Amino acid sequence: MYNTSPGNFVKSIERKRENDILRRKRKTSRRRCRKSLFLDKKSNKNYGVSAQKPDLSESTFSQKKEWLLSTLRLSDEEMKDIERKTINQRTSPLWKEERRKRLTASDFGAICKKTSPHEL
Repeated sequence: MYNTSPGNFVKSIERKRENDILRRKRKTSRRRCRKSLFLDKKSNKNYGVSAQKPDLSESTFSQKKEWLLSTLRLSDEEMKDIERKTINQRTSPLWKEERRKRLTASDFGAICKKTSPHEL
């Protein structure tokens, strides 16, 4: 408008405003992505009346279920040992491995809010 560049103060305010806008966009896109599994009930073939038939027999499924549950059961000593070894959390490969096997607080809310298959 005046054929001059705005001052450093105005430029810094504009950069902050652009960064805020980008942060908001990233935040909302992550939310949508994480919840997309639960939003589109019709296209999700793993839940509800449109669920595909299981590819395991009932007895094989029971055996695998028992095996998985037995691997998750830990003694008090084993729990304390894992706690000591995974104190660094993200930097610990053991922490990542143990976390993959369990229902964590970060996923618990989404699971609790999911509708039952009968409501689909």
